[in-house]
Amino acid sequence: MTNRPPAAVFPEEDHIRGALTRSSPGSRVRSSRLFGRPRNASPGRRTRPRPPSRRGPIFIKPWVPFEVGVLHKQNIVARDWEGYEGFNHLVVRIRHPGRYDANRPEVILIPGILCNGNLFRLSWGGKSFKDLNHPLSFANALAFAGYSVVLVHPRDSRWIYSRYVNDVLGVPNTFSDDFSIADAVDDICFHIDTVTKIREQEHAPPRVVVLGFSLGGIKLLDMLGSRPLHPAIAGLAFLSTPVEFDTNGERLIPLVRIYSQAARLMPVEHYGALNLIDRNVIVAKRVARRLLGDTSPRVAGRLLRRVPLISDVFHVSDPSFDLSILLPLVSYVLEPVSATIMKELLYAVRKGRLVKRDAEDDCLDLLPETVPPWVVIRGSEDRIVTPRSHDMLDGALTCRQKSGYTATIAGLGHDDLVVSRAVLREVLYFLEGLPVS
Repeated sequence: MTNRPPAAVFPEEDHIRGALTRSSPGSRVRSSRLFGRPRNASPGRRTRPRPPSRRGPIFIKPWVPFEVGVLHKQNIVARDWEGYEGFNHLVVRIRHPGRYDANRPEVILIPGILCNGNLFRLSWGGKSFKDLNHPLSFANALAFAGYSVVLVHPRDSRWIYSRYVNDVLGVPNTFSDDFSIADAVDDICFHIDTVTKIREQEHAPPRVVVLGFSLGGIKLLDMLGSRPLHPAIAGLAFLSTPVEFDTNGERLIPLVRIYSQAARLMPVEHYGALNLIDRNVIVAKRVARRLLGDTSPRVAGRLLRRVPLISDVFHVSDPSFDLSILLPLVSYVLEPVSATIMKELLYAVRKGRLVKRDAEDDCLDLLPETVPPWVVIRGSEDRIVTPRSHDMLDGALTCRQKSGYTATIAGLGHDDLVVSRAVLREVLYFLEGLPVS
């Protein structure tokens, strides 16, 4: 079928009347009170409850660059609510115009903690993560295989939303530390609704496969247990997704082990004081930006591999590990995490399993009676997802859907899964095995 031009995904009517004042392409977009916060509203807090149902994606039309290489990268700004409580999401779609098959499902990629959606664009072989001319990254390889790929940038990705959406596109947002996993699930549902609407306008079947990495997989499990199953979801993929912490013992990375011990001793209301990672992310990004201008990625990788957190989540001792990915990781992917999400994770660590703090229910027990086809993948050297955690997730999903399987990839650590050809082959095998629409 013939693809519509990029502008066709936007409705003709601008749903936000008077909210944006545009002059020439590339100009800054002024914001009205609709995008701001009322004077009597406290920072980061909702002053009134949201309406019971969202209106749906409201497409914003500032000057948005359409990046073209062998692959096409479409940057869409979509607002989830009309009022001042709304947030302007950056929805990124990558596809190969010559190989794209509209009958294949859209693949939505959800990153893990401390990461934005650029995690899936990290390239191996020394290639730039911004390069759209090679298949040497997770997102690019899926696009070269004929799939349309959507990157989810969580709303606490302040580097993306301040440095790009606000400073470059001129579309402001209001950030809040009161951003929870439940709010993140709302955002995932919003991305699914947005992609479904776009595909309907392109006359493509409204089918999506949602892939969650680490915390992204936890959000996906929360969505399955707390929301009605979206009819467009054709498959689920869980990469490096932990569901228990009690038996990790010495396998836990040192930083999480320290957090685990402190979480068992401190009152829950004081967990915010443990969020040391968030305070050091910005410093690490500034150092990496300095290295980016003066040092080659491979030399900088030799320095960054000694950072405890990086050496714990990547299997950097493997001689075949590509050090060139570490500098782009810190420079363009690393993000702070909201204080609320950190508290929720620490509470789960304290309980030893993936539990919802407000209801004391295990997330695996809240899964619906049936789920779509699924795949669960972990690395054999993962120091966060233990074999027991892997088996627990496998058992919980198998009793609800027989059409699924697990895979353990030898020699890979926690974050290695997003830069591994072996994992990519497993994901493609899973996608090719899904029923045709």
